[in-house]
Amino acid sequence: MKHTYERDHKLGGWKVYEHSTYESGVNEGRERYRFVNHFDTEEEVQKVYPDATLESTHMARQFQRQSIMRSQPPADFDPTYAGEKW
Repeated sequence: MKHTYERDHKLGGWKVYEHSTYESGVNEGRERYRFVNHFDTEEEVQKVYPDATLESTHMARQFQRQSIMRSQPPADFDPTYAGEKW
């Protein structure tokens, strides 16, 4: 599992994010980017997450905006449920 961190310009300190992959549901197979922790100093981040890499805020926001619809529905998709279509 990959971790990245970035400066928190709103609250101060540093935000840590976890990168993984959705394992089920409509997002199955897509990359997941989730907030996991906040620290006051960069040293604290590096102590708890020694393999985390620094990421610029701009790059993090670009990643969050990516939204690519898969060409095939996930295995558990049911078109009869709530009238959804793929």
